Amino acid sequence: MAFDIQIAANLTTKENISKNSFIFVALYISFINSLLEELFFRGFAFIQLKELIKEKYAYIFSSISFALYHVFIMSGWFNHALFILILFSLVIAGLIFDYFDRKTTIYNSWLIHMSANFAINTIGLMAFNII
Repeated sequence: MAFDIQIAANLTTKENISKNSFIFVALYISFINSLLEELFFRGFAFIQLKELIKEKYAYIFSSISFALYHVFIMSGWFNHALFILILFSLVIAGLIFDYFDRKTTIYNSWLIHMSANFAINTIGLMAFNII
């Protein structure tokens, strides 16, 4: 439970998100922000880039960029060991998203990304005692 309190406190102080605004922010993150991220990290940094360079380098660039973007948002939330684990996990998630978009559009990864955000935002709902 202390972990939930730490996340809620960090969101309140660092991001100015309160219990009253969390649901709106969670919906924005799940639908809009995930789409914007997929447009950049998959649409540009993977799909377009793999046309210009070797596909494996597009995978690497896209997934590492995606991971770094997210860990900087969450900086201060976790100790160093957990931070490294989360960074590694986000690189893997980025590789999975790239894989699902390799032959099509960003809609596959966007659906997965939205689902992951809904799951993560459920933790936020509990952290703010909304559910």
